[in-house]
Amino acid sequence: MSISKTSNERKEVKGVKINISEYARQNNISWNTAKRRLTSGSYRRKRKINKKSKLDDYMEIIEVKLTNYNCSATAIYYFIKEKGYTGSLSLVIKQVSKMKAKLHKKATLRVETTPGLQAQVDWKETVTLRTKDKEEYTINIFLYVLSYSKFKYIELTVDRTQKTLFTCMKHAIEYCGGSPEEIWFDNMKTVVDSHDINTNEVKFNDKFIQFAKDCQFKAIACKPYRPCTKGIAENVAKLMNRLQVYNDEFEDYDELNAIVKRLNTNLNLEVSQATNRVCVELFEENEKEYLAKINLDHLNFKPNVEIRKVSNESMVMYENAKYSVPTEYLHELVEVQRKDNQLYIHYKGKEIACHTISTKRFNYRKNDLTEIVKTTFPNASEASIEQKVEERLQGYDCFGKARKRK
Repeated sequence: MSISKTSNERKEVKGVKINISEYARQNNISWNTAKRRLTSGSYRRKRKINKKSKLDDYMEIIEVKLTNYNCSATAIYYFIKEKGYTGSLSLVIKQVSKMKAKLHKKATLRVETTPGLQAQVDWKETVTLRTKDKEEYTINIFLYVLSYSKFKYIELTVDRTQKTLFTCMKHAIEYCGGSPEEIWFDNMKTVVDSHDINTNEVKFNDKFIQFAKDCQFKAIACKPYRPCTKGIAENVAKLMNRLQVYNDEFEDYDELNAIVKRLNTNLNLEVSQATNRVCVELFEENEKEYLAKINLDHLNFKPNVEIRKVSNESMVMYENAKYSVPTEYLHELVEVQRKDNQLYIHYKGKEIACHTISTKRFNYRKNDLTEIVKTTFPNASEASIEQKVEERLQGYDCFGKARKRK
């Protein structure tokens, strides 16, 4: 039997034992309130009075400034103050916070339910892993994630230059079979020249703007000191945990690169916690067809680039011949690139050596060899060092020729 709230209706059930707890649940009130109503004959419910807020006349302005321009609460406060607002800053901050939360929910829903809309890019820098011989490799991990399906592309790099970014982006778009409408970036120097925290105004790098046009996506920069989303950070953390297990398990850079590619495939075959679906299945079924199909063959930022590690001799191997670099790059990972008859060697985007392709087994530049001799004979005179360098250069010329790979 339903119990009414009025005094007269309670009199009609007088004599009937009423369960106070049940009455409280039916009316969504506390036990004490229920008891007071049942035992008092003079209960009268208070009528809620809707007070007008000082912000009511400015709500439309706040919504426009927040939605279209992402203005801060402080900026909005001073703006509406000029238009007659007499309330406090704290009231504006509270209202803006509520509206931002609603906008964020809408934006998140739009991304997660719209295939082909968005991807996010992150770059985990300076990760150190050891080979079986306890040799340390310091590398970077490029990560590209489609927000809808959580389909991923991962690439191992030795630097974070703009050319490397463009190369990784090109590979990611080709791997996915097309480009999404928009791609979110952290405030990388290779992407963003400046980002005003107060106005959220972003100035993208000119070369990057052209690259985005070529790849047919809209670039969006995250706010400074704030990650784009929690999801991309979790993906990076998960990836790094999966890589750490390969410490002391690989031979060289090429094997580590193969491990990263295998890990990329495996991650896409796993069930995403966000979607409860296998990433590659959701991608193939619902998202791939919505990506813009573009031909990127004309974009070639790093043709014929190979990764090499500088040896104890301060040399890198290329086609069974060794070429010298300055001693400050001992044990570092460098990029070697052949153009016509020249071999260019770069470290983090900077050219550190250039050699003419040679059939000689050892190819030392005089300056590089001088550094090595000085290190080997720290107390030798300049004349003695010069003599030793000339003797070694002549010896290497006579040492023999490198055999070309078939």
